Amino acid sequence: MIGAVDIGGTKIAVGVVDDNGKVLSRLASPTDAAGGYANGLARMIDMLRRTSQDAGVEISGIGIGSTGVVYPGSGAFGDVDLLPGWQGNNPVQDMAREFKVKVALENDADASALGEAGWGAGKLKSRLIYVTVGTGIGGGIILDGQLYRGVGMAHPEISHHVIDPSGPDCSWLLGIARDWASDGRMVQHECGGRPRLSQKFERHTNLPIGKTWRGVGHTSGGARSLLPGSRRG
Repeated sequence: MIGAVDIGGTKIAVGVVDDNGKVLSRLASPTDAAGGYANGLARMIDMLRRTSQDAGVEISGIGIGSTGVVYPGSGAFGDVDLLPGWQGNNPVQDMAREFKVKVALENDADASALGEAGWGAGKLKSRLIYVTVGTGIGGGIILDGQLYRGVGMAHPEISHHVIDPSGPDCSWLLGIARDWASDGRMVQHECGGRPRLSQKFERHTNLPIGKTWRGVGHTSGGARSLLPGSRRG
């Protein structure tokens, strides 16, 4: 059985997944990124132990999907703007040492794309684009059955496209799609008498929010598919 960890800007979700991608047990807690990496790691370890006990199984491997820039080869966090202060820490090494099993790390949108390709709408499809809408907006791309990581492992940040140069400031650009249309931004409506951000996005792009993006949680299945020997249905 695989322990699955989904690290987002708002919450951390943990579950235990069987060979068919079925979630047997799950828990979640606020990310509390400001509390520091050590605190977050301790909670992830605790939730993994509790979910495995609840499912009555032993964890044989762990897959981690995380927001932002991560380095699957080394298992370390990059400069993740939603996880300030976590850069350089290595959850792969830390969890492998704690559980004595193989651990893999992937960007959460890429992990979700792998899950969708293995068990969801993309099953048996050679190509797909998966879009996640949460605290931010992310995407993963499968080309000819393989995860596309971008040039130099850059990862395809599909929401980092400027739609309004006068818009909110991102860590990289002003007025990108992520900062107009993510869940975290759309709830901030009627600020200072301005129209809802979702309405402003629709006006600028002619794309209806409700029909354009679908955020479905296949990260657990994707986390499972990160480990060697896992089956896709």
